[in-house]
Amino acid sequence: MRGSLLEQAGDVIRKHWILILVIALAVAASGWLYAAKRRPFYEADVKLRIIRSSAGRSSDEFSFSFEEDHVFYNTQYTLLRTQLDWAEQALDRAAWLILSRLGIDYRESPESAGRVAADRLGPSLDEDEVALLGSPAEERDFPFSLDRAPDAPLRAALDAVRRECIGRLWGFGPDGLLGAVRAEPIANTYLARLTCRAADAGVAVFLVNLYSELYRDVSREERKEALAEKVAELDRERQESDRAFEEAEKVLRDFRREHPDLWPGERLNRPRQEAAAIAARVDALDTEAVLRKAAEAHLAEVLESAGLSVVTGPSGRHRLARTAETSPEDRARLLAANFRLLSLPVMSSNSDVTRCRDRLQSIEQERLRLPADLTEENPAVRAVRDRMRTAELELGVAMETAIVDTFDESARNRATTEELRRRFEEREAEARRIDELYTRLEALSGEVDTLGRQKESLDRGYSALSRIFEQSGSARGARLTIQNIRIERRARLVDAQQILPNKLLLFVLTACAAVLLSLGAAWLREFFDDTIKSKADFERFVAMPDIGYIPRIQGKDASGKDLAMLEQPSSAVAEAFRTVRTGILFSRRDEEIRTFLLTSAGPSEGKTTVALNLAITMAEADRGRVLLIDSDLRRPRVHRALGIEDGPGLTNCLVGSADLSAAVRETRVRNLFVLPAGPVPPNPAELLGGRRMAEILKQVRQDFAKVILDTPPVLPVTDASVLATQVDGVFLVISLGRTSWRLVRRAEETLKGVGVSVTGAILNNVRSSTGAYGYGYEYSSK
Repeated sequence: MRGSLLEQAGDVIRKHWILILVIALAVAASGWLYAAKRRPFYEADVKLRIIRSSAGRSSDEFSFSFEEDHVFYNTQYTLLRTQLDWAEQALDRAAWLILSRLGIDYRESPESAGRVAADRLGPSLDEDEVALLGSPAEERDFPFSLDRAPDAPLRAALDAVRRECIGRLWGFGPDGLLGAVRAEPIANTYLARLTCRAADAGVAVFLVNLYSELYRDVSREERKEALAEKVAELDRERQESDRAFEEAEKVLRDFRREHPDLWPGERLNRPRQEAAAIAARVDALDTEAVLRKAAEAHLAEVLESAGLSVVTGPSGRHRLARTAETSPEDRARLLAANFRLLSLPVMSSNSDVTRCRDRLQSIEQERLRLPADLTEENPAVRAVRDRMRTAELELGVAMETAIVDTFDESARNRATTEELRRRFEEREAEARRIDELYTRLEALSGEVDTLGRQKESLDRGYSALSRIFEQSGSARGARLTIQNIRIERRARLVDAQQILPNKLLLFVLTACAAVLLSLGAAWLREFFDDTIKSKADFERFVAMPDIGYIPRIQGKDASGKDLAMLEQPSSAVAEAFRTVRTGILFSRRDEEIRTFLLTSAGPSEGKTTVALNLAITMAEADRGRVLLIDSDLRRPRVHRALGIEDGPGLTNCLVGSADLSAAVRETRVRNLFVLPAGPVPPNPAELLGGRRMAEILKQVRQDFAKVILDTPPVLPVTDASVLATQVDGVFLVISLGRTSWRLVRRAEETLKGVGVSVTGAILNNVRSSTGAYGYGYEYSSK
């Protein structure tokens, strides 16, 4: 796309410059008239320092506000702008200052005080009056406050001054004062800017100073009341803390009296130590019991193989028994004869069993040393045998005693273990009880310490706040202790500025509004205009090839435009027609175009002018004779443009009243011939669609190299559609800025309805600003 947005904007401005100029002048005149008639307003400002906590206090002292900083300051700004009772009080103060500083006696006639004040002050305040009324006023100067109403005569006088002077002359009531007051923070500081707007600079200075002083005084009183409430609250908390501390100390003393052995940091560890020693003994006994249990199991197995077992008697002691009833002597001999039982560790570790076994072995050695030839009856042999029996019996008794003692010892160990476990539980319970007592003691001691520190802190805070509250009784003390609003800079008359109307700003805004509204109106009109204005619009809305572009033909009359090729042969227009001629000749590559018609979607799009100049251009090319047929039988114009008589023409040829050779006329252009339209018939469409028209076209195709038909528009009548089926090509003339793309689409669909496709489009009336025709304007007419 050649046309940029900037070029399109320029085209819109050129097309609608009158509309843009009218709207811009109207808007600018309205703004300047408003500025001329607008009543001027002045603004005066006071710089306030708003401190969240009182000055000169340490960080551990009481802070008045527990809100976040931004919430606190935003609250202050909102109060300054919205408190109606503050506005009422400020106007009452202003009225009182007027009465007192001007010395007006209002007691006898309070109603006349307003007229007197209005006469003496007028609608504006000069520098002396501002200095008189606006000098700093202390609270003692006002016989009233937010909580204390003035007496009846003073109330009447104040109302009269507010009505006659402040209201009628200055234009301020409570709502008006709130609307005129503005409060805004100064970035990155604790300062705020309080402003007031009024029609007079002196009034603005007087009221903003008064309102800032009121804000300071109200804030001081509120903080003083808050301080008194906090002092009382701290006193109650201090008394409650004292009672809680005394009760905690009493509970601690009683607990220590009940448990004198307990002292913080010196726990009684004896039960815990005894429990640990018992646990160690129990572990040792458990280990020994495991070993004994294994030894007993082995011993019982050996005894069972020998037909013996260990049973528990009525007294709880163990004894050795045999399956078959036998005497103790036989049981002892049986034990002594069991070498497997004798080899067990329980036997080898028993001294009695070891001694008896050694004795028996000694007797056996003695028996072996006797002569082998001695008989059993030999006294020596009998003596040795008797001694062996006695030794075996003693060994068996010792073994039985060892076995019984082993099982009895295990039973005793189990009893001992159970007793130790019981003593361990007792020691553990005692240790836990002592731990609980110490935990209780430490909790009571910690509670007493915490309450003591809390009591000390409350006493210190109460003393500090009490001292501050006592100091706040004097004005200087109040400023040093509870004053959080400071007036850093009062408003002055020399600093007041006129803010409305801001003529420079209003001029700039009016100019911008005039430009935007006028351009917007032109652009809106252009938006709803569906005409094709540029090649970009043509390519966006129309799907057909373009043959060329004809610039807007400049001329004073129609004849100069229709014959531009003759009048301006070296101009850009002539070059454009030659370019279109070339485009037509090469619009079809498969066959030569010898007959073609020019039409348009609607009337007055310049198709006849294009047809005339194209015919001249083709005749100048010297490629044979060219015939221009005026097929517009409804509004013929070709004969007038060429300056020839209408005479017999196409109509006469179609009805048979004239011969074709007599109707075709020569022109002053070499090789250019014209067949004029002739008389206007009642039925043009039927004539053009008849057999005779086809014969004429066939004949002229043989006689002329090129035949051009100038036809009526496609949409109003069917003439062009009828002729389109009988020629080699159809070209649609589109006038930029006039032809609607919707009509072009309808014309194309109409031709397609009779089986004809548009060969190409010729864009007419192209301006240089559209970018559609970019080379021809370097030529000039000779």
